[in-house]
Amino acid sequence: MSLKDLRPYLIGFAALALGVIAAFLWQRQLLRKLARQTEELRQRKEQLTLVLEGSDDGFWDWDVAKNYIERSDRWAAMLGYTLAEIGHDPQQAYQLVHPDDLSSHRKFNALLTSGATDRFQAEYRIRTKNDGWRWILDRGKVVSRAADGRALRLAGTHTDITERKRTEEALAESRAQLNRSAQLLEQTQAVAHVGGWEVDLAKNQVFWTAENYRIHETSPAQFHPTLENMLEFYTPECRPRITAAMEKAKKEGIPFELKLELITARQQRIRVQAAGHVERAGGTTVRLYGSLRDITAEQAAADEREHLRLKMLETQKLESLGVLAGGIAHDFNNLLTVILANAALARVDGPKGMNHCLLQIETAAGSASTLCQQMLAYAGRGNFIIEPVDLGKLVQETSGLIHASISKKARLTLRLASDLPPVEADASQLRQVVLNLVVNASEALSDSGGEIELSTWRGRPESTPEGAVYSFGSTDGEYICLEVTDTGIGMEPAALSLIFDPFYTTKFTGRGLGLAAVLGIVRAHRGVLTVQSIPKRGTTFRLFLPATNITPVASQAVPVAVKSEAVSSSAKKLGTLLIADDEPMVLSTVAAILRHAGYDTVIASDGSEAVRRYTTNPDLISGVILDLTMPGLNGAEVLRELRLLRPDVRVLVMSGYSERDVLEHLQGQNPVPILRKPFTQGTLVSQVAALFAC
Repeated sequence: MSLKDLRPYLIGFAALALGVIAAFLWQRQLLRKLARQTEELRQRKEQLTLVLEGSDDGFWDWDVAKNYIERSDRWAAMLGYTLAEIGHDPQQAYQLVHPDDLSSHRKFNALLTSGATDRFQAEYRIRTKNDGWRWILDRGKVVSRAADGRALRLAGTHTDITERKRTEEALAESRAQLNRSAQLLEQTQAVAHVGGWEVDLAKNQVFWTAENYRIHETSPAQFHPTLENMLEFYTPECRPRITAAMEKAKKEGIPFELKLELITARQQRIRVQAAGHVERAGGTTVRLYGSLRDITAEQAAADEREHLRLKMLETQKLESLGVLAGGIAHDFNNLLTVILANAALARVDGPKGMNHCLLQIETAAGSASTLCQQMLAYAGRGNFIIEPVDLGKLVQETSGLIHASISKKARLTLRLASDLPPVEADASQLRQVVLNLVVNASEALSDSGGEIELSTWRGRPESTPEGAVYSFGSTDGEYICLEVTDTGIGMEPAALSLIFDPFYTTKFTGRGLGLAAVLGIVRAHRGVLTVQSIPKRGTTFRLFLPATNITPVASQAVPVAVKSEAVSSSAKKLGTLLIADDEPMVLSTVAAILRHAGYDTVIASDGSEAVRRYTTNPDLISGVILDLTMPGLNGAEVLRELRLLRPDVRVLVMSGYSERDVLEHLQGQNPVPILRKPFTQGTLVSQVAALFAC
């Protein structure tokens, strides 16, 4: 075939050749471009790997359709595995997740594969090869999606956040511990009633703890403390002290501790202990801080303890003085018995010209006997006859004697409440109280006179103003008050604790046992006596006695002392009397009087001797006169022994104590007549005669 014949085909062949060449060139260019892209991809992958390795993260690539996951070496290495040990099955990861985190991990994966969002992250623990646990931050992204939005390919990173988690846990524990400490501190402050405060002097800021707000009865919402307004809570009397202490702390760095009073936001007055300390920098105070403790209850308890201590000391003093007064009165009664009896005998048998002197002796001895009765009253051992007494009626019946006992310049006013219930008391002792208090009020008035008011009313001791209080018993029932008020010179507080001491006085004319006897009578009646006095303005005494529902008996005459009478000797012997007393003078005097009156006497110097002498010949002895207090066997014990020998023995008991004390000593025995010392010759003889008349 010739070239001519091929010419028609040359154009097509050339075009084909050109096409092939063009395709080859295009393919070559494409391969070069692909090679460049592959290199770029390799470099980017290498860079990504280096970046991930530099960040210590691992990465993963999950083909959801093929259920195949590709992980980096670092992903496995951070857990101590190799990639071969991990595999490519996504489900294998579930076996490594901590059981407590498995449910959240499944939700994380379900969220990834659903394609609900492009980015996700989760934190969970994965088991390491040595059976430890590492916290992982798993972050993922949807790389490609299906037409329906499902995720087809996912990629992400694993970051080991174990150390961060440990730090967070440590911080959380530290915060929790700090919160617990703060809570415990607040609870402790609340229990101890201690608040804290701080003043930043540089910033002029004040901080209060919750308990400090509670002590002030306010809250942060109601009150914002500043250095100025927080001092306004303190009382006007205490404010200068706390202000001066804080100024000294700021200037000189000297801490302080003060007991103060403040008024809370609710107007409650409380007592606090404020303590302050300083923080200094460069010689300058930069911060004040301290505590505020509510000591209201503590101080009240301390005040109550001090009150009880003083009351106990006062009671001990009164008891001691009472015992002393009672003992002295008893011994004086023995001496007065001898004086009175011998004076009476001397008037009978002695020279007639001595009668006047002997009468003066008897009169002086009688006055001494009255003083002894006052001493016994102070000791609470006076002679009492307890019965229902109408206090107002008693005052009215005594008003004549009251007017005669006070100064002519004194103006007396009686304010006696009507329909008051009676009190159980000894009427004669209450008369003595009324007279002593009114006489004391009269003596307290100035030379120009003044007012004395005597009143009765219903009321309890708790309702009286503060002052000296002497309480010897307290009941829940109703009380009747006897009040004596004067407008006299009054007393200083220091004198109130001394006015009831025997022979103490604030007046030149005052003397004796008037108020001391009053206190003894109040003590014996289990009453309450209060005194309120203001210098130059007067004094008020209040006697409180429990009311009773018993109707008062008809008033009886006040007993009158039996006068000493001379008794002539009898030629006929009246009987033999055994006389027992440990006081030789009393013993000889009583024996002399009775022998003078016609009796034979047998004497014994103590109780044991009395029993022996009676046992020797009980039929010879017609009666026995016993002193109550003797060494060895006392009068009560002697009486018991004698009645064992002879139940119907006639016995007369002598005592310098009150009838009530005698009855207490003779408790459990049949009644016996009582001869109270001092007694006169006539009283002794008449009571012995009455003994044989029984």
